[in-house]
Amino acid sequence: MTISGLLVSLCVCQDPSLPQGAPADALRRDVVELRNGELLEGRIVLERGNYLEIELGPGATVGFRTTEIKEVRRGAGEPVAAAANASLAFDEWYTLHDAAGRPVGWLHSAAVAGEGGGVRLSEEWEFSEGRRHFQVTMLETADAQLRPVSDYFRERVSDELEGVVPDDPLGRSSRVHSERIVEARVDGAVLHTARLRTEGREERDLPWPEGATFPLLARQRHLAAHTAIAVPVFDPAIEELTAREFPADRQRTVAIDGRSVPVTETVESSSTGHNATWLDASAHVLRREISGPSLVAMPSTAELARGAVARGTALPAAFAAEAGGRFGLWRPNPAWEVVPAAEGAVALRCELHDATISLSVLDHLDKGTTLAAAADAVERWFRLLQPGARVEPREWIKVRDRDALQLQAKGRNGDRAEGAVLVVVPWQDVFLVLRCSAPARALEELKPDFAAVIAHLELDSKAVTALLPSDGGRQTVAAAHAPAAGRTARAAAAPAVTVPAPETAPPAAPPDKPAGARERHSVRVPHSEVHK
Repeated sequence: MTISGLLVSLCVCQDPSLPQGAPADALRRDVVELRNGELLEGRIVLERGNYLEIELGPGATVGFRTTEIKEVRRGAGEPVAAAANASLAFDEWYTLHDAAGRPVGWLHSAAVAGEGGGVRLSEEWEFSEGRRHFQVTMLETADAQLRPVSDYFRERVSDELEGVVPDDPLGRSSRVHSERIVEARVDGAVLHTARLRTEGREERDLPWPEGATFPLLARQRHLAAHTAIAVPVFDPAIEELTAREFPADRQRTVAIDGRSVPVTETVESSSTGHNATWLDASAHVLRREISGPSLVAMPSTAELARGAVARGTALPAAFAAEAGGRFGLWRPNPAWEVVPAAEGAVALRCELHDATISLSVLDHLDKGTTLAAAADAVERWFRLLQPGARVEPREWIKVRDRDALQLQAKGRNGDRAEGAVLVVVPWQDVFLVLRCSAPARALEELKPDFAAVIAHLELDSKAVTALLPSDGGRQTVAAAHAPAAGRTARAAAAPAVTVPAPETAPPAAPPDKPAGARERHSVRVPHSEVHK
């Protein structure tokens, strides 16, 4: 899919939400009870290892060792709705980077006080794909309890005119290709919507379930709740109500500018994929995924963000390909570095946790070997490589559009306790073997990274070619995992490719694996193993 397909994700991934059926005034403060009997109420902003920090109010954050704490009760304090808007004011700028790490646009996010103690949230962004330019504006209003009132969405697509300011992709003269405005207003249990285009105005009403909200408000409510939640959201990019889920925030350690930094990771999940945001101890955004690792927003200033495309300051690429360009891996986040490519293999390494991910060709089996037999061979090879490991029962999953077998193992690898995930995937006339390994102490923290890599394996050489820089960096990188585009963008975009995430197959064994049957084939160790 082309980058124009990112219009939906910019409305979706930047904004988490309220629990299903829970109004905004249901949000409550966290309670920390100390061993000396003191009770503290506020918002827990950091909880890692033997240390916890709680924000008692704007600019007032205190920290304690867990040995000083008797009990932590999340959401057990007083409602926070009355003060929901007291500190909801921000003005943030981001530079957008594509899969190759190149700057391709900017994003501006802001919140200001509205009428009657309410709030106005806005997002404005500009983005280019080749000679096509996208401009999106979103404006949402809410009352003093952060209940949604209205939503405004404007999408403008224009085409660059040749011969004008060739060195500034966002400053060229252009011709409007299409324009669409969507307006929505909540009226009790009904959402009144209107679409305005050059052809005229179309109106319709949608049922408005309790607890539903708009995308930008959803993010703020999720940040206030910071617990696992699900909520219906009206997405103006597709003009429909959709489901959004947000797992509980998790703490992890990442490498930023060569430093080990503890962060809070929030994740938004929808039918189009998963997007993660890293927050520091003060809840400031360090990194924000717009369409997974293929489009990332990095904090900036207005001047730097607007001029980033012309300057061309790039980040490390988010995609790594095998030396022959036949298949590749997405880096789940910047903590993972690309190992120099080799023929028949591609690999990543996380130095911070001494973990590795490798994808290798398994082409030593007999012609016609089934997937189940290939997995048997890989399991035997792994047992020889790590005799101290315990291999768990395998699981049928989907990788892209094909069946695959996943194995998990735990045990000793030399002098350390280690865990590994192995995935065997049919590829061309042979198989690929994905190996994700990490020390046992880091396995739980890295599981989401492993899952992201599995979900986004690039197995088609044409897709890999599209993701690699071309034309000296002039052409933007296509985002193969971008969600479906908005109505206007879909009409202008190339045909989309649907990418299914891994899922467990039905319990019944596939035809190539009769119950109780195990085929025997010899296998040699793949040539490219990153971690021995």
